[in-house]
Amino acid sequence: MDSPVGRIVSIADSRATVSVEAAICARCAAGKGCGAGLLSGANQMRLVDVQIKPGMHVKAGDEVQLSLAPSHLLRAAIFAYGLPLGGIILALAIAWTMNGSLDDRTAIILAIAGLVGGVLTGRHLLNRDGCLKNLVPTISGRRF
Repeated sequence: MDSPVGRIVSIADSRATVSVEAAICARCAAGKGCGAGLLSGANQMRLVDVQIKPGMHVKAGDEVQLSLAPSHLLRAAIFAYGLPLGGIILALAIAWTMNGSLDDRTAIILAIAGLVGGVLTGRHLLNRDGCLKNLVPTISGRRF
């Protein structure tokens, strides 16, 4: 995925509101990437609240590049994809261990319950103090 480019809409203190395209890379926009382009709708603009690095001088209307630390990107991916998938696997593994075999209807119900459990766990973790602050992108550079 390329670094997304956006345009600063407004600035307040050390934070800026940046308008970015929802499908930020060519592969996602074409529906051949991670799926973000398919789920968000092509060419849809979003407003994102970002931090401005100390010493960076930007103003409303400037085009900027956004970045997220690789470790924070991995954490966001785990919350978005790993926990729901893990919930499905865990629910089915526990049921299979307890029962030995599962019929299709029970497996589907348990998979959905595991999915919901994983999503709710991810939301709970994201709502903790400080967690979302780590997942906020920063302005890494100005485009000229």
